[in-house]
Amino acid sequence: MKKITGRGPLMDQTQIDASLQKGIKAARRGHKEPAQKLLGQVVKADPSNEQAWMWLAKVVEQPEQKAQCLERVIQLNPDNQWAAQELAALQNQSAPAEETIVSAPAAEAETPPELKPISADYKLEVLNCPNCGSPLDIQGGAGVKTIVCQACGSVIDLTPEQAAVIGQASKKKRPLLPIELGATFKLGDARYQVIGWLRYEGWDDEDRWRWDEWLLASGEGEFRWLTYDPEEGFALQKKVPLSGPVDFGQATIPVPDGAARVTERAQAKIIALDGELTWRAKIGERIRYMDAKKGEQRYSVEFTPDEVELSVGKTVPEEAVWQSLGNQEIVAALQKQKATRSIYRRLALASLLFLLLSCGCMLFTAASGTSLLRQDVSLSRGESVTTNPFTVKSGRVHEVTLQASTPSDQWGPITVEALDSKGNKTLLFTKTFGDGDSSVSHTFRPKQSGQYRLIVTLKEGQMTQVNATITVRGGIWASFLFVFFIIMMVILGFIFFIKGRGAKPPYSHTLAK
Repeated sequence: MKKITGRGPLMDQTQIDASLQKGIKAARRGHKEPAQKLLGQVVKADPSNEQAWMWLAKVVEQPEQKAQCLERVIQLNPDNQWAAQELAALQNQSAPAEETIVSAPAAEAETPPELKPISADYKLEVLNCPNCGSPLDIQGGAGVKTIVCQACGSVIDLTPEQAAVIGQASKKKRPLLPIELGATFKLGDARYQVIGWLRYEGWDDEDRWRWDEWLLASGEGEFRWLTYDPEEGFALQKKVPLSGPVDFGQATIPVPDGAARVTERAQAKIIALDGELTWRAKIGERIRYMDAKKGEQRYSVEFTPDEVELSVGKTVPEEAVWQSLGNQEIVAALQKQKATRSIYRRLALASLLFLLLSCGCMLFTAASGTSLLRQDVSLSRGESVTTNPFTVKSGRVHEVTLQASTPSDQWGPITVEALDSKGNKTLLFTKTFGDGDSSVSHTFRPKQSGQYRLIVTLKEGQMTQVNATITVRGGIWASFLFVFFIIMMVILGFIFFIKGRGAKPPYSHTLAK
């Protein structure tokens, strides 16, 4: 019979109970290796722990090891029918031709029989930190290659026969978001537990950026990666076999259903990590990566000196992640933010409609109005010409337009004044004309109704004579008001659009870490 022993520091009852519960949890999830280590630690510290021996019998691999665990259970509790039945079945398998009888100590015995000695051929280890000696609680089973000691922060490589410290993790660096190790949540039909975390920093010739990744273990023992990028949000990915050779410089990557277009390629390095990881990871480790898309699928290829890995997955709505984590505070904040974004988007749409309406009104105004005067005049330098009379209404907007045909190599200022029936003059505008045809428009509001005339004067300049056409229209709207309104709608629409599209998440204050 092989001996089952453990190695580790002395444990009090609280530590024994904690290790027992963790061992049972690992066994239920199918993680036999960590379950063996934890339960082995319990039976070493408390050899009379019936429950630990029962669960240990479920996770050991060799039949003789399983038989010894079952015998210990029966010795501790002769009435344990499950252990008796399991041991009988095990003995039937090993010797089917023989009748197997399981004998148990008399029920009236005051104490269970003394545990019989067993050899030391088989040792069930409880892994401890090589630096500080604290127990290492491995949740991910045999797939875990790196673990961070929660007591001293040592980064420990589990790949060699003897675990070795390969770095030091800083406890000051925490995830960008409040997703901690041990958190459990359900996405789709699967339930996951966070067992590891790391932060990457990527860079190219123009910029640097950071993102977080969490290693998840499902109840079936499968691994997934939950990634978060402040620009892209959450994505859930898994490792898949490569569909063909991949080169860092190519424009597409082969995937099971064709080829995915590469959207980004850069370098990155690990700047923080915690928990458990499935490869020999350490701070400062550099990779090259390519991100690609095909439909809703997101692909990522990582190039390391040892291997090339392909991951595939999809984006996950933020609200679904926080709902699964049970963080109702963030869920409520996201819902409120969603409603606010919807309001801003509606305001941006309303601004666009008002903008189009204003442009249409301005065009309509430019083509409408009542023609009050249209007269051709011939102007000589230093002389004035008075137009024919026209009737205006007080308080209404009137537009005066002067179009002049001037020599290309000459210039000269022209003034236009309004003359009312009482002989009062009002300067409307002065415009310097030259270099061919040009025109100017001006709006004014008469103070009183009645007949008006315009006085047009060619001032001193290079031009000695010029022909011009002057028109007056009444009953129009002031175009500058439309211009002002259009500018305001453009500004407001842009602000509403940015707020409706780029509102920061409710946990954005944590992203500066």
